[in-house]
Amino acid sequence: METRLSTYAKLLSVAKSEERYPPNARAGMTTVEVDAYNAKVSEWRRNRKAMKGIATEAFLLAGNSDLQEKLSEFISSDNPDFRITDVEILMRTEIGIK
Repeated sequence: METRLSTYAKLLSVAKSEERYPPNARAGMTTVEVDAYNAKVSEWRRNRKAMKGIATEAFLLAGNSDLQEKLSEFISSDNPDFRITDVEILMRTEIGIK
């Protein structure tokens, strides 16, 4: 139970603080601006990969099929705008917090 609580807490933390995918680069950007944009995209990808790892761990610990389905959708999504949402209620239900 403690492992589940810890994993759910980590997942909620990263889900709440997730940043949106950086907007598309525009033509006419300077080299410095392009480098800054590429750095933002790289950081976003690194964070997304870590979040998918935590979501996978939560998926394996989840006993609720609705929660597993929502986590599975997030893990398998390649859409950068797809965000993990509405899991807090499912996690609270599973661990018995109202």
